[in-house]
Amino acid sequence: MIESKGTPPTDHHHPRWRQFIHPNGKRIHVAASPEEHEQLKHQLTNSDIDYEFDLCIRGSPEHVWNLFTMKKTCIDRATVTSYP
Repeated sequence: MIESKGTPPTDHHHPRWRQFIHPNGKRIHVAASPEEHEQLKHQLTNSDIDYEFDLCIRGSPEHVWNLFTMKKTCIDRATVTSYP
């Protein structure tokens, strides 16, 4: 499940994902900057949410790893369920 939250940047042709559901079930929130990371961290920890989440900065090693593992899981699932 992929969700796009917020207003996409005007200098890009495609909207960036602001959050997505990782195959492990966590909702990954993606901040555009360290300042936004702190704002989101404060908002999410002080809100009454009923799901597990992780927070990373776009382009960081954590963000890249989350995208890599999500893509690998999708490819692995497609390979297992593909027909001969």
